[in-house]
Amino acid sequence: MKDKKTVIFIHVPKTAGTTLTNIILKQYEETETWQMYKSLSAIGMQWVKFPLPEPEKIARNQFRQIPPIKAIIGHINYGYHEYLEQPFTYISMLRNLKSRIISSYYFSKFSKTKNNYYRDLINNNKLTCKDWATSNLIPDNPVTRQISGIGDNIDYGLLKRQHLEIAKKNIEQHFSVVGLTEKFDDSLMLFKQHLGWKIPFYQSTNVNKKRPREENPKDVIKAIERTHELDLELYEYVKKRFEQQIEEGNIREEAARLKKLNYLYNTRPVSFLRRGLKKGTSLISKIQKGGR
Repeated sequence: MKDKKTVIFIHVPKTAGTTLTNIILKQYEETETWQMYKSLSAIGMQWVKFPLPEPEKIARNQFRQIPPIKAIIGHINYGYHEYLEQPFTYISMLRNLKSRIISSYYFSKFSKTKNNYYRDLINNNKLTCKDWATSNLIPDNPVTRQISGIGDNIDYGLLKRQHLEIAKKNIEQHFSVVGLTEKFDDSLMLFKQHLGWKIPFYQSTNVNKKRPREENPKDVIKAIERTHELDLELYEYVKKRFEQQIEEGNIREEAARLKKLNYLYNTRPVSFLRRGLKKGTSLISKIQKGGR
């Protein structure tokens, strides 16, 4: 049974959040969801989104509609529950710190978006991945900033351990699940279990195929760890919590089944259909319909 709480998805960039967003949108009617993102233009970050340009205005006037909004999605900070009158829960996805920062660099560097601010900044100034990771072009410890709710209200380099502790407390008190990009199918099974979702087969989106696959220099890795120390600790904390939820939920077998079937769905659709028909579609429908 689907959870009746409004789901607030804090989308941390480059964590498979776009793929998860597409899955979330399949759970609800179009009128039951709000998406809020910042747009990269030639002059930097601007709020653009659906359907009004000011997120606070959306929150004041629209989050209390009847019937109530069932999902709020975006690159937002913790705190949007304050605009709601109905029960709520947060969710998010995190990714290995080094992989996420490096991925964000190459995603921006090779972006095809017209008038992309970060792409032009990187290429015009010949910025390396190390430059990107250690400069104030991107926030230090951005995940801690999002989940603590502090956002950009504290300047670069001034985030303290107390903000990390606030982020941890918020997760314990108000997050049903914080999934891991590296364990995406396991994460989906947790979302299904905690929120009553039906899990569709999916295709990964926003994957940067131009990112070099070679190992990154040690100085880049050390620079990332030094600049984003709080995020590194927050990831380890979330990873431990995630593994505990996986064990308690006893879902590894089901997650492995989803991963295998989704691979067939994307790479060998004929084999996928034959397998489903051969088994009376029970294997497929069990996952999609949320049954155990």
